[in-house]
Amino acid sequence: VLGASNIQIIYKLSSEFFQLICIASMIAIAASYFLMKEWLQNFAYRINLIEQWWVFLLIFTLLLIFVMIIVSLKSFFAARVNPVENLRYE
Repeated sequence: VLGASNIQIIYKLSSEFFQLICIASMIAIAASYFLMKEWLQNFAYRINLIEQWWVFLLIFTLLLIFVMIIVSLKSFFAARVNPVENLRYE
């Protein structure tokens, strides 16, 4: 990171978190679909989860936006810190 610009540091950290969030979301969406499908079979009035696919997409999108905002802000504040200030105490 020495010599990297703030944008490069933010991009690197954000892209790594983006990949992890995508992998975790795909696993969570698959698991929640199958668990919800089994659970909803016990009710008298049934719904088809395939027709409600937009709910999974909406949750994934909101999660991704929320995480990217937080990671970008945290990495921006970390990138602005002068490394000399941290190395002085070590």
